[in-house]
Amino acid sequence: MDAVYWTEKIRKGLKNFPLFKRGGKKVLPTSNHKTNSYQIVMVCTGNICRSPMAEGLLQNFLPEQLRQRVNVSSAGTMALHGHPAAQYAIDAMDESGIGIHSHRARQLTREIAVNADLLLAMETEHLNTVKRIYGKGKAPVKLMRQFEHEAFFDQIADPYGGPLEGYRICRDLLQNCMQGLCLYLMEQLGVYE
Repeated sequence: MDAVYWTEKIRKGLKNFPLFKRGGKKVLPTSNHKTNSYQIVMVCTGNICRSPMAEGLLQNFLPEQLRQRVNVSSAGTMALHGHPAAQYAIDAMDESGIGIHSHRARQLTREIAVNADLLLAMETEHLNTVKRIYGKGKAPVKLMRQFEHEAFFDQIADPYGGPLEGYRICRDLLQNCMQGLCLYLMEQLGVYE
């Protein structure tokens, strides 16, 4: 499945997607930093497997209407700062036509969290770490799998140290979250077509 397929699916699905309204009112984000773009930070442990894969997928699947308005990055709660993405993560993403070769890991800091408009965690442990670092900020902190239509588990397991197949499974789980995430972003940013 390519980006055109997902973009069309997202466009069609937006009309029927009931998520992410509070008290019947649409919640529009307010940027809490100096840039004009909506900042999304993907968070995992080492920032060499799951979060760079999620970053690459979202950058690839963002609808055209959001590409100039959304900035996607990633960070790790115990990052291997400066390290490239794991080779199997690169290989799994290459199979989908998405390059993450230039990725370099970075540590999640309070500054990164404060400048984000949305933080997406791969596991509950990451979610709790982000909340501890970030405190009571305005930006929502969510688990990535909240955006998967039929998720049976709320976490995306770490493929680190496992075979290539584990990275493929991770990539596919993350990809399954992209439609719901893009629909959420379109609604949050007031983009309907």
